[in-house]
Amino acid sequence: MSRVSRHLGLVLALAVFAAPQRAMAQDVKELFDQAKDLLERGQKEEALRAFERVLAADPSNDDAFQLFTSTENELVLQMLVEGGEFEKVALRFMERARAGKRELQRDEAAISAAMDEFFGASDAVQRRQVLNTIRANHGEYAVPALVAPLADESDDDRRLHAMIAFRQLSSNAVLPLIEVLNSENAFQRRNTAIVLGHIGDPRAGAMLLHLSTTDSDLMVQAEALKAAELCGAKGRAAADMFLLHGDLYHRRDLSVLRDIDYSDVIWSWTDGELVSKDVPRAIYNNELAKRCYYRALSSRPDSLDALAGIARESVDIHGKLESLVAAGNDDVEPLLALAGEGTLAVAAAGTDALDRALMWSVQSDDTATGGRIARVLAQIATRPTQGLSAALRSGSAGLAGEAAVALAHIAASTNAAVEPSVVTTLGEAASREIVRIVYVVDGNLERASAVVAALSSQGVLAQHIASGALGIATIAQLPGLDVVLVGDRLPDITADAVIRALQENLSFGETPIYLLTADEELAGAFGDRVKGSFADAAGLTALDEVFEANLEGDRAQADALAANAAGALALLAQGGRSNLSGALEALGRAAARRDGVAIPALQALAQAGDASQADALVAVLNGDDRSDEARIAAANALGAIAGRGGSLGENVGEALRGVLSSDASLPVRQSAARAVGRMGLGATDRASIVESVRINVNAQ
Repeated sequence: MSRVSRHLGLVLALAVFAAPQRAMAQDVKELFDQAKDLLERGQKEEALRAFERVLAADPSNDDAFQLFTSTENELVLQMLVEGGEFEKVALRFMERARAGKRELQRDEAAISAAMDEFFGASDAVQRRQVLNTIRANHGEYAVPALVAPLADESDDDRRLHAMIAFRQLSSNAVLPLIEVLNSENAFQRRNTAIVLGHIGDPRAGAMLLHLSTTDSDLMVQAEALKAAELCGAKGRAAADMFLLHGDLYHRRDLSVLRDIDYSDVIWSWTDGELVSKDVPRAIYNNELAKRCYYRALSSRPDSLDALAGIARESVDIHGKLESLVAAGNDDVEPLLALAGEGTLAVAAAGTDALDRALMWSVQSDDTATGGRIARVLAQIATRPTQGLSAALRSGSAGLAGEAAVALAHIAASTNAAVEPSVVTTLGEAASREIVRIVYVVDGNLERASAVVAALSSQGVLAQHIASGALGIATIAQLPGLDVVLVGDRLPDITADAVIRALQENLSFGETPIYLLTADEELAGAFGDRVKGSFADAAGLTALDEVFEANLEGDRAQADALAANAAGALALLAQGGRSNLSGALEALGRAAARRDGVAIPALQALAQAGDASQADALVAVLNGDDRSDEARIAAANALGAIAGRGGSLGENVGEALRGVLSSDASLPVRQSAARAVGRMGLGATDRASIVESVRINVNAQ
């Protein structure tokens, strides 16, 4: 089937449901008409730019519907035939247009009344008219009212009309109907399989294949096999199809999940009924993916990929809900508690499954998910793994740091040593103060590389994502970013789709978005949807004001990894089997950070430091604004270095003397005194210090 014929049904469906025109922004209408005229006259590049500017102007879904239905079908099909950027723009218009028409309503009373009218219609024409209204107004929410006739063997007409209705509902009915295949009624399962075969949606193929070999009823098996073939699943194993669909849902692949395919609910067959449960859009794809992976595991219990998929989706769901709660969305807190329960499956999946999931994340540049998986591996793995090694070399500072922390914990728990690269990465993570974070979502690799290099030279942590869909998924999990730069050329979806999705995501907040484009008219068309634009890497210093505004949030985000890295180095130092020389300088810098980072860094220096870190330790000890805990840790580290024979020098002795005679707390001064006791002082110097702390205990 050609790409044009795949979309022809949607084009015609939108044309059928043309609505009365209402007023819209005149400039948008004029620009759209101009784009049509340019395309009709063969000025393709100019037409494409104009169509992109229409999307950039962010017409409402209703306006998009009016624009779409105001043109001839042949023009839209021509855009699809052109392929490339034209196809992406055309599909984006189609998605926005259909979303504008499809105001799905969950009013059960209205659905019930519509069903009475549908089944009571006097002829096929009236029945079709009512069904058109049902599809437009209720979509998938009408499905539960139609599944009961599929189980009724006593009313052939009603059952036939229901099956015809499902064919008209088409893709809207697929996901609910897949769940009806779990019915206890074999007659209902058989009819559901027939309906799904008539719809022919590939998303149903895996479940139909599963029934074709496992159902207790031979007639169901036969119909399920026919239907699976009609859905394009011929010659495949059900488990393989479930795994494939799980990955496609995870990646938000357009073959299974376009903008128009998102729903507010997940369906299930419970107690003989089709039941819907609300789900935030942010985790909708993960819930569908997880369901596929669980079904793959049921079909093939020894599948490591199924276990890895379950673990990956569970980690993702929990992380995304945490981000939503952190962004102030209190409504999802009960879901977060459930997701916490769901993470039990993550550790239970085992090291091999988690490591495979981590490898997937490394290969797809999914750093947010990869980092979370690495944290679980730190708790359960008993050996270094291939995935952790790959993450360590991934090029992502955050993911490499998480992998290094995990490898350190594994080494500590098994009384083993780590490689020097682990120590170096931990040191970098512990000492790095990331106060500026930028994500670059751009399909232009040359431009993106130049932008990342320019930002990195300014001390900015810049990450590049080449896919629009992956950019949406990754950034949604990272609240607190300073800036997102979105390129005007992406391999999968339009820049408009990325920008709109980010701005609608509750966890994304007010993070500013800039456009990467050399097209000044396109940049202008986006208006206040973006904060500005850059043609290339030049001029990025203009972001300094934004960076300053977001300083605190980014530092807090960086500190979490830094604290874990410093703690991991302290563990390794305590074990005494790893050479920490590659991290000592970095630990000295980390000592200047907040207590959560500094104290474990100081503890590591107490175990493995040398005299070269003395100045950093003295700075903490003399810091009146530092906590007693940090000052005590610094004094202990100085004493430990001195005890190992390190020559600390006169300035250290003077600093310790100053603390002893200061108004610092007694525990701080006691730690300083112990450090003095370990130093190799001359007799005169020691006597002088002891004399300076002389106290007479007697009554006045």
